[in-house]
Amino acid sequence: MSWPFQSGSQQPDWRSTKLRSFLARRKRTNCQDLPLLSVNLPEGVVKRQKDDGRVAPPSDLSGYQEVRPNDLVMNQLGKPHGALGVSNHHGIISPAYFVAEISKEAEPRFVHHLLRTRLYISEYERRGKYMPPSQFDISWEQFRDISVTLPPLAKQREIADYLDTETARIDALISKKRRLIDLLAEHRTALITQTVTKGLPPTAAKAAGLPPNPPLKPTAIPWLGSIPTHWQVRHLGSIGSFFKGGGGTKADEVEGGLPCVRYGDLYTQHEFVINSTRTGIAEEAVHDYRLLQYGDVLFAGSGETIEEIGKSAVNLIEGRVYCGGDVIVFRPEIEIDATFLGYAADCQPSTYQKACMGRGVTVMHIYSSELKRLLIPLPPLSEQRAIAAFLDRQSDRIDTLSDLAETAID
Repeated sequence: MSWPFQSGSQQPDWRSTKLRSFLARRKRTNCQDLPLLSVNLPEGVVKRQKDDGRVAPPSDLSGYQEVRPNDLVMNQLGKPHGALGVSNHHGIISPAYFVAEISKEAEPRFVHHLLRTRLYISEYERRGKYMPPSQFDISWEQFRDISVTLPPLAKQREIADYLDTETARIDALISKKRRLIDLLAEHRTALITQTVTKGLPPTAAKAAGLPPNPPLKPTAIPWLGSIPTHWQVRHLGSIGSFFKGGGGTKADEVEGGLPCVRYGDLYTQHEFVINSTRTGIAEEAVHDYRLLQYGDVLFAGSGETIEEIGKSAVNLIEGRVYCGGDVIVFRPEIEIDATFLGYAADCQPSTYQKACMGRGVTVMHIYSSELKRLLIPLPPLSEQRAIAAFLDRQSDRIDTLSDLAETAID
């Protein structure tokens, strides 16, 4: 057999052949009443979901191909290769895919596992024709000419049974790890909200030299409930000023330039605090940007979902750093712990308030005139610092556990 299938010894009852010996391509169309299917790298053939981020299918699906259970489906175009699999569904798929029946000499589940291995994906890549800028095309003739070693049918089924069992076990473990990550995120959100609105847990308060279990006083704010009697509740507009963020364009960005935070970074990079930036701008472009100070809070001025409206983080970078795009900047005018302010401005009660302030349909906007009314609990400065330090430690611990779970998934 030709590279890369010639290495290693072969079992005496296994036979060498080509994919064409048990695959027969089929094109049956005009089945537009069947559900739409797609093929992806992690799973193979799946039912296509609405709003999956892909280009919408055409209104006329008469040219789409029928896929029956146990058919092999492969995307002949793409990078990376490997978007293929044996279907468990009856549906239709784009004409750009290969659809093939599997003869009785091969177990479909065995074929599914075999053709999705790294060995065969490498062969698709080797045989594929490069199509700039980022696609590769493998013809049906090239695909069906690939060599394969088939064990007896009973052994194929035995191997498929084993792999089905093992992959199901691994999938179950991954599901548990993902659930753990979700629970850790929920715990972190609840912990921040509880601590920012009610104060430190008794043990942490005692360690910080603060009285545990301080008496609470009710507020007239339903989403806040009761707060410690020695705390205040203040509108942001009463403790600082708002500024419009800078402008500028992507053309201003240069590698190694001056650090800059764009409003999209508030969704994707920063959570509560800003310690570093991933964007740099040219020195000559700084006049189009807002120069920030340590302790400034940045709010995203627009978003596509309620959760994104007013997403914020506090700047903890010492030295020159700028912001650009649809950003609203809040600058405190009283002495306040910057890290505590970052947690308070984006905890659950604040997120709820900002969602109520959002305006718009497709894209929602929030304005500084609304953000001035944002209410935050305000403990004494020493307590702010103790709360910020406690939440930093707990967040680091939770992030470490989440990272370990992600590593286990990988």
